[in-house]
Amino acid sequence: MKKRIITFFIILGIMLSSILPIMVFAEEENNEQEIEEKKVIETINQEEIKEQEINPKKELIEESKETNEIEENGEKKGKVVEKSHVEYKTHVQTYGWQDKVQDGTLSGTEGEAKRMEAIKINLSSSYEGSVEYITYIQTYGWESSFKKNEELSGTVGEGKRLEAIEIRLTGEIANFYDIYYRVHAQTYGWLPWAKNGETSGTIGLAKRLEGIEIKLVEKGLGEKTSNTYYQINSPISYQTHVQNHGWLNMVESGMSGTTKEGMRVEAFQVSLKFAKYSGSIRYKSYIEGSGWEKVWKKNAEISGSVGKSKRIEQIKIELTGDVQNYYDIYYRVHIQGFGWLGWAKNGESAGSEEFDFRIEAIEIKFLEKGSNQETGKSLEMKDAKISYNAHIRKIGNQDMVQEGELSGTVGKGLRMEALTIHLDSNLSGNILYKTYIDGKGWEEDYRKNNELSGTTGEGKGIELIRMKLTEELEKRYDIFYRVHSDHYGWFDWAKNDEITGADCYDIQAIEIRLYLKIDSRKNELPRKKTHIETGFYQENGYTYYKDKNGNQARDWIRIMDKKYFFNSLGVMIGKNVKKVIDVSSWQGNIDWNKVNKEADIDGVIVRIAASAKYEDTKLERNIKAIKEFNIPYGIYIYSYAENQEEGEEYAKFTVELIKKYDMNPKIGIFFDLESNSKTENLTTRDYELITEAYMNSMRENGYGDKTSIYTYKALAEEKFYSPYLFERITWIAQYNHFNTYKNNHVVGWQYSSKEIVPGIQGYTDMSVWFKDF
Repeated sequence: MKKRIITFFIILGIMLSSILPIMVFAEEENNEQEIEEKKVIETINQEEIKEQEINPKKELIEESKETNEIEENGEKKGKVVEKSHVEYKTHVQTYGWQDKVQDGTLSGTEGEAKRMEAIKINLSSSYEGSVEYITYIQTYGWESSFKKNEELSGTVGEGKRLEAIEIRLTGEIANFYDIYYRVHAQTYGWLPWAKNGETSGTIGLAKRLEGIEIKLVEKGLGEKTSNTYYQINSPISYQTHVQNHGWLNMVESGMSGTTKEGMRVEAFQVSLKFAKYSGSIRYKSYIEGSGWEKVWKKNAEISGSVGKSKRIEQIKIELTGDVQNYYDIYYRVHIQGFGWLGWAKNGESAGSEEFDFRIEAIEIKFLEKGSNQETGKSLEMKDAKISYNAHIRKIGNQDMVQEGELSGTVGKGLRMEALTIHLDSNLSGNILYKTYIDGKGWEEDYRKNNELSGTTGEGKGIELIRMKLTEELEKRYDIFYRVHSDHYGWFDWAKNDEITGADCYDIQAIEIRLYLKIDSRKNELPRKKTHIETGFYQENGYTYYKDKNGNQARDWIRIMDKKYFFNSLGVMIGKNVKKVIDVSSWQGNIDWNKVNKEADIDGVIVRIAASAKYEDTKLERNIKAIKEFNIPYGIYIYSYAENQEEGEEYAKFTVELIKKYDMNPKIGIFFDLESNSKTENLTTRDYELITEAYMNSMRENGYGDKTSIYTYKALAEEKFYSPYLFERITWIAQYNHFNTYKNNHVVGWQYSSKEIVPGIQGYTDMSVWFKDF
């Protein structure tokens, strides 16, 4: 028993000796852990104190969160303590839409050279408010407006890269958070963080965005931002709204608009993205029909009008704020008719004034002060202005009116009796005008600037009017005018000395306009009914004329300034035609002085020979007199040629006589082919060979374009039906009421061989000439 007790204590002692060190170690370990915990707590307390010193707003923010309680039906339901998140996803080249990520996680790619094409962003928060974002898109530039709350910004399916982005918070959440974002850009890699609407990316450098990270940071806890984007030297972008095209793509430099299409710019907008200095850009337009806009438009606002078909005629652009102290804004316009004008700058006018010309394109530059961009004439202004007043029966002189306005009366039956025109211009030249007065005819001389044309106090009306410009004025402008006539109403527009009105009827009112030569709008003015010769009338498909006394016209007469020919039946054969005689030794010694003064002829065709050897015996005398009186003339040679050789001899003799008398036959040179004792048996082919020999020789001597055939209708239809001969007949004889020979090449019709002409004994051949010479 004693041995057992001793053994028990020995074992117990052994056990205690092994357990005691373990207990001591555990106690020491617990003491060390307690010390470490105290140290951690002390460190946390120190950091909180330090953070409160650096960020005193945090306590206020936390306190605000704790006291932001939701009420429902007047009862408090609890405090908002949940964290806000930003969620986003991107559309990436090749991959399409990626999965949604949040709070600083990469969306897009890095190191794969894939472009981001679109983005959607949303908030998850108990705070009211939104996230808004806008992207800068390849080709298009900045979108026209911010997108929000998971709306698509960018493009899908167009292969367009995003190049820059701006993101901002709105509403209540903006009071508690800043939104930070950074992009991974082609070439540049990750750019610094941007925040709260700052630009991140590149502008104008054609660099794609490849990835993006976005996060919310509690107010006051975020880092400062800088150098968040890269851009070209000119941080402007602009676009125009053009007729038939709509809005064109945004550009950062060069032309916006069109040239050579005749399309008007109807609106434009300009954006300035510049971080170096504060300030903005503003601009305004001069709009068709309404003038200058009353309010300046600024950064991306629309200037002009859309959907109203109104042209912009002038623009002004200028910088505001601090940026204007360091930079100039230059701009130029392409306007209708003139093309590109010189550069304007800093609020100067560019375009046209009083011309009503459209702007067709614009170009803008943003340059540092001292760049010395060359300027020029940026505004085209009218340098000639018209005003005028009419003297009206029963009223007298009316007040002066300006260009395009009506002077006179309409619908009152009151005739215009006189007109005065005033031209204000520094250009050389003048305005000349004259009137056709009832019972008196045309005034002998043109009136000029400020002189009265017509009569006063005589009771005589004006029936016709014409006007023109001279010297520099004539080179730069066209003058257009139209009249309102009793019985006929408004005539179409006449111009540059054309006659307008109706003889026998009084003019009652007038309008006058000046158009630049380059102004294409004048081509749109109606101009068919500018003048009516009132004695004309139609019957059975023919035109006749009676004067005021009812006498029907016969033969040659002048109506106003035009010469007309009426046949013996009274039918009008030609308007504004020429009266031409042909003469030879058969007319003997002609009294050319009397012919020139009394015969009212417009031209003479002289026979030079009736063979290839002997000239007409009166040729020298006739040519000398015709030259002395400066009468236009042509020549002809009568042919007896029977073969080619003789045809060539006739040509050589013709050239010999032309040179002998130094002749200049403006009307033409005619090879007179008729049937006579030597030619009556010639065939069509014979005439072809003879004519070809004559024509070829004349052409070789430099007279090919002046030489043609004279013959008479019967022979032409019997022998000259071949294409070669037919095409060379320009002067035909047929003694009849009408020329029935159908040939479009004919310009002269010899209708009689028995005309009496003052200064010529016996009969004379007479022709109507339908072509000027």
